[in-house]
Amino acid sequence: MTPEGLTLANTASLADYQEKKAALVSHEAEVRRSMEEGFTSAIAEAQEMQRLYKEEFGTYIPFKGQLRWLKKDAPSASAAIGPKVGGLKRSLVAAQKRGDSALVKALEAKLAALQPLDTVEA
Repeated sequence: MTPEGLTLANTASLADYQEKKAALVSHEAEVRRSMEEGFTSAIAEAQEMQRLYKEEFGTYIPFKGQLRWLKKDAPSASAAIGPKVGGLKRSLVAAQKRGDSALVKALEAKLAALQPLDTVEA
């Protein structure tokens, strides 16, 4: 085999590889889009089922595992930071009783930063 033949074979292999890679990238985008649409559809269906269940039985479907984020009125982040907020509020009350204005301002700032996580949007 001559060096020229080897170069042509490598060029053909490289071109074939690039074509297959482009096809895979295109296929990956299709699969990703399909999975996202399926997930969005499943979430919408679950929310509708939950709404109907709530209307019929007056309570939400009891979820098992970590699916609490599907509940509209369930605290998502507040459950994780609840003890932290409680501790900050207790510290704030103690600092107010002592009259430590610098600490009061610092604690109020920390609580204000956590407040958006502690509230739940309907």
